[in-house]
This record gives sequence, structure tokens and C-alpha cells, in this order.
Amino acid sequence: MTVTLQDEIDGISRCARSVVQGLDRDGTPPAGIGEAVREALDSLHLLCDELAERTEDPSQRSRLEQATALLASAWWHVNETRRPRLPTQHSA
Repeated sequence: MTVTLQDEIDGISRCARSVVQGLDRDGTPPAGIGEAVREALDSLHLLCDELAERTEDPSQRSRLEQATALLASAWWHVNETRRPRLPTQHSA
């Protein structure tokens, strides 16, 4: 089975969505998430850049831009959830 550009883009998008969905459930990162996830997201982002250089098809470029945006969102979520949360005050 040959892996197509479309397959690669879809896989990148699925990975990014999985990270964000895992973090969004309760607002904290799942156990074990850390530097390895950030490195994986960085690697996928570099892959998107590499794929963008190789494709001429505007629709594929658009899909790569969407995948890159998903990766940026996932990376932001991973880093934001590492910060300590400030206690909130509830008025009675």
C-alpha cells in the first residue's frame, strides 16, 4: 500500500485533534504528556513544512495549512495546560 500526500495530511490532522481532545476533557493534560508530545508536535510541524515545499496542488496546500493550524492549536494547549491554574473566587 502506498502512502499518499493526502494520507500524510490526514494522519497529521488526526494526531493534532487527538492531542487537543485529550486535553479538553477536563482542561488538564493526560498522565505522561510532556516533552515527548511537544517534540512530536514540533516534528509533525516540520513535516508539514516539508510537504508544503513538495506540493503544487492548491487544495493540498490548503489542507496542509489546516493541519498546521491544528498542530499550532495542539501545541498551545499542551503548553497552556502546564501552567498552574489560579484559584477562582466564587461569589456567594
